[in-house]
Amino acid sequence: MTNKRVQLVTEPGQINHTLDLLKADSQIDIEFAFFSNERIKGRVVGAQAGKYFLLALPKTVFRTQENMLVEGHTVVVRAIIEGDTGACVAFKVRIQSVSRAPYYLLFIDFPNKLEMINLRQQARLSTLLPASLRVQQANSEQHSQALAKTALSEKALNETVLTGTIHDISVSGCRFKADSQSKVLHHLDRLIELDISLDASSVPLTIKAKVTNSNAGRNGTLSLGIEFLSEQMSPKINQQLAQLVQYPKLPKAS
Repeated sequence: MTNKRVQLVTEPGQINHTLDLLKADSQIDIEFAFFSNERIKGRVVGAQAGKYFLLALPKTVFRTQENMLVEGHTVVVRAIIEGDTGACVAFKVRIQSVSRAPYYLLFIDFPNKLEMINLRQQARLSTLLPASLRVQQANSEQHSQALAKTALSEKALNETVLTGTIHDISVSGCRFKADSQSKVLHHLDRLIELDISLDASSVPLTIKAKVTNSNAGRNGTLSLGIEFLSEQMSPKINQQLAQLVQYPKLPKAS
């Protein structure tokens, strides 16, 4: 790769530190090179540095793609590191072992090198700011399709609100999490307005944005990657956003 954001990591300590940032239950993508680049989804369970990396797989894989899960076969693993880091990591390893009982698990080699691609131009600040998200109305065709695919009324669709917290933020975007499995975002063009509460006495900061990625955790938490649309906001709002990111007394994530 020639992209200057791509970093090849070979030092063992740095590899260990990078993979430690992948929290348990993080979603990963597994590509099987021997099978025309077939891919499946899994989740991180854990690892022992220098020995193995352990992944949980869905039961359906063993019914439909079991022929790919063979010891010695090569796989490419990709995952997103959220929070301050904001990077995609990828590494190529061999399958060590496959477990079908009592749980569906895949043991792979611990990598001796990996590629890390920085996804952000600006560093993000960890925080726990209360926020609410409103879905903006899509264009007429998308809006009609959304109504046809859901049992929501037009009024309910326009007023869809998710309440949650911002876990990291920069001048260009943030990570928003809410205890919700709402699927309405998938039926729209996913343009949103984000209200960020700075404190109880001030008016929330309203930011126009769009959802760039979403991940529904098994614990019921919806995690959304959000990009701010600065060109659609006034200079005053953009200035307030810049001040927000630089303000030293933001509630910090533990």
